Amino acid sequence: MSEHSPTKRKTAIYREGIIVAITLAILTIVEYYAAITPPFDSFAILMILALLKGILVVNYFMHIRSVWSEDEH
Repeated sequence: MSEHSPTKRKTAIYREGIIVAITLAILTIVEYYAAITPPFDSFAILMILALLKGILVVNYFMHIRSVWSEDEH
């Protein structure tokens, strides 16, 4: 089997999706606790977390990387 077989590619895509979903969940939990915890209820912290989540969503779910890549898919 070649190194770039469809099965390995599909597995890599699923793995990346799971990692993104878990990362978004963790960022959401951190965001929640940052909002309700008195020493951390900072607008700046919440905006940074929202920006990170937005970057993940745009890059992974909206496939922005493929727009700027040299490869044709």
